[in-house]
Amino acid sequence: MKKLSRPKAKLYFLHIPKCAGTTFRTWLENNFHESEVLSLWDDISISNIPPSVLKEKSCISSHSGWGPVPYIKHTHRVVTVLRDPVSRSISSYRFILQSNNHYLHEIAQNTSTLEFFRHPTVRLYMANGQCRQLSFGSMEEASKINLYASSQFSNLHEIEIQKYDTRILQLAKERIKNIDFLGTCENILDLVYAMSGFYGWFPPTYLPKFNVTGAEFVADLTSEVLDEIRSLNILDQELYEYALVEISRRSDSLHSREHLLREFSNLARRGEIQNDSIFDFKKPLHGEGWYGRERGHDGKGARWTGPNSSSVLYLNLKGNENCIVTMKASSYVPDIINNIELYCNDTRLPSSSYQLNPQDGNTRIITAKIDKAHVPEINGVVKFSINIPRTVIPNKLQSADPDQRALGVYVHWMDFING
Repeated sequence: MKKLSRPKAKLYFLHIPKCAGTTFRTWLENNFHESEVLSLWDDISISNIPPSVLKEKSCISSHSGWGPVPYIKHTHRVVTVLRDPVSRSISSYRFILQSNNHYLHEIAQNTSTLEFFRHPTVRLYMANGQCRQLSFGSMEEASKINLYASSQFSNLHEIEIQKYDTRILQLAKERIKNIDFLGTCENILDLVYAMSGFYGWFPPTYLPKFNVTGAEFVADLTSEVLDEIRSLNILDQELYEYALVEISRRSDSLHSREHLLREFSNLARRGEIQNDSIFDFKKPLHGEGWYGRERGHDGKGARWTGPNSSSVLYLNLKGNENCIVTMKASSYVPDIINNIELYCNDTRLPSSSYQLNPQDGNTRIITAKIDKAHVPEINGVVKFSINIPRTVIPNKLQSADPDQRALGVYVHWMDFING
């Protein structure tokens, strides 16, 4: 990564659509307290936020490209993820096929893949999207160009977009050089490890994939289709290759996950990572196998485990004392919650559970004990795991449920007390 000084700790995630952004954003927001996070999806939403409020937030995510940067350039570092332009266009097409409310959905439904990418409205909207996102000079410009690109096709809009696109490549390259943390979809863990090393965050072994288009939505990728997609992304392809060179130039600062995990443990032992005796999903989460924060019925933070069958927390517990773990958790089907297993440092913990009342269905209070022998004598990090037999996709259980995530257990709350 770039040679960076420490004082500017806040982050702006310049979220380019269909570049693993939801996956990366979820991980990024895990490293901040809920109150420090601001997730916005478009230039209209972010334009409604006073600049002074933007400056106060430690982690901002938005599809608004470079537009907000002039407001926050003295307080926030910029991070973005790029993607191979052909792969990104195919992903966008499949997403449009899946999304009934997308204004291009009807075109996608009623044309072949080749006809879709040759459609004039589609070409206006999809051409060189990564260059456009990086070249916006202001919120006003971002709003205007995004509006033109997503409006009904007109000669006026086509002329305005074409005039704008003549200068976007050079602007985008200049922005690339000024981005603090730069990565690609194809090698996103390199970006995660670079940021983990810089900030002292927990380095995950993988990032769960979120917002993935259903497998049934496919593209007919003939040679003609691929040529058409390439013709749409000539500038984006040059930008992507330029970014790869820039990323390679910065790669001398990368460390292995083992090195980063040792550094993370050292921070915990020195007290620079909060003690987790009272666990709160609003706080930064050190671990993997968790979906993003949700607001529980009691107003407190909660999370689903998934999409895999094991979810991990790395906790900084007090040494030389036993610890009692208590959690309230639910699942869609009973065999998941009834067969939940808890582990500390890969040792299975004896546990018990009970149902509060018949109305709670597949909800349990689960208790387990972490023996002090598993907690380092000096305050340090323990690996706490929740293992389940399988995950389920709610939409597959009941078609009326729109949720297509692979879900394990819904953890309402979790507590760790000495005892």
